Parts: sequence; structure tokens; C-alpha cells
Amino acid sequence: MTHCYRILIALLLACALIAPRATLAQSTPPEPAEGVSAHFFGSLTGSATTAPGPADALFASLADAAVSSIDIALYDFDRATVRDTLIAARARGVTVRVVGDDAAAARSDDGAFYQALRDAGITVVTDAPRTSLQHNKFAVFDNRTIWTGSTNFSNNAFTRNGENTLIITDTQTAQIFATEFAEMAGGAFSTGKTNNTDLYWGRGQPVWNNSGDTATLRDAGGVVRSVFRYPG
Repeated sequence: MTHCYRILIALLLACALIAPRATLAQSTPPEPAEGVSAHFFGSLTGSATTAPGPADALFASLADAAVSSIDIALYDFDRATVRDTLIAARARGVTVRVVGDDAAAARSDDGAFYQALRDAGITVVTDAPRTSLQHNKFAVFDNRTIWTGSTNFSNNAFTRNGENTLIITDTQTAQIFATEFAEMAGGAFSTGKTNNTDLYWGRGQPVWNNSGDTATLRDAGGVVRSVFRYPG
């Protein structure tokens, strides 16, 4: 009987040691799968609304899943759900950084939203004193997933206008956007930024758009699908 009790106690101790590890493994969120999805927002009904819709749900799903960082480039900005989602992310310990346009941030409507982020402790950098627009509209989540496209973070763009948004999950692409964002976050906008575009064949400038250039599009099997000749 004593021998049986010893075996039972040993089994219980083993389960106690294994259980926390299993719980920890289950609590770790899985890596999002790589891929691209396209979304076309806007009701085209002729009026904007503050009521949440598909664009709000998509942005919230990405922001709520972020565990380390959200970098977002804004222009028009009066969407309350985006403001609140960013503030909530900051409150749970996610590093949130924002770059924006100084003229948009100075408007009474958009300016209140920019200021709400600052009041929540979120770093906001604008392109002042440049007169050109900071017109990027993108967000990078955990240096892996990108929201980009034509969609401003505004009531009009989320619910009225015909807009497009691409969600790209790819670390290499995310790094390209992160590099661009880092320059703007450091105060370098427009002509003040470095040209980070990939250049090919060791050239010091892009090889496309020169007189007589020809671009040929082939599919995966090598079949020519389209040819475009730049006017020379």
C-alpha cells in the first residue's frame, strides 16, 4: 500500500510540474501567416458616419493583436475608433509611435485627435515646417504586418469614400516600411529623407523610365503576358 501511495504522489508531482509549462505554451499567440489581402471600404452613400464598420474591425484586430509595437503614418485623422485603439495599445504596454502632417494636426477637427494621442503619452512627430504634405497612410504592427493603401484614418475614408487597403504580412516588406517610418520619426521628411529604393545592376540611379526602355511581364511559366515600351 505504501508503495502505491509513493507512485501516486510521484505522478501528481510530475503533473504539477508539466501543467504550468503547457499553460504557458498555449498562451503564446501563434505567428500570423504570411500573405496579402485586399479590402475596399466605403459605402458611397454620400455621407460619412462615426458608426464602426468593417474598416474599424480590421484595424482593431491588427492593433489588438500587437504585442510590442505599432508605428503609424497619418494624414487626415478624425476616426475615434483608431484613436481609442491606439491609446488602448499604449496603455497595455505596446510602443506606439505616430508621424503626421503638421497642417492636418493644426486643424481644429483633426488636431484634437492628434493631441489626444500626445496626451496619452504617444510620441507624435509631424513634418513641420515643410509645406509639402506628409500623405503616407500606413501602419506597421510588430514589424511584421502592414496596413497600407489609400485609406485615411478618418470618418470619410472609413465609411464614405471608395478606398483600398492592403494588409501585408511579411517581415521583409515590413522592414522596408519600418525604415521609411524611422526616418520620419527622426524628423526627416520629403527631400530630407534618404532614397531607400532598391537600385539594380550597380546603377547609381533607377534604370527605368529612360528613353527606349522596355518592360516585359512574364508569368511563373515564363510566358510573356504584357510588354510596355517607354517612349523614347
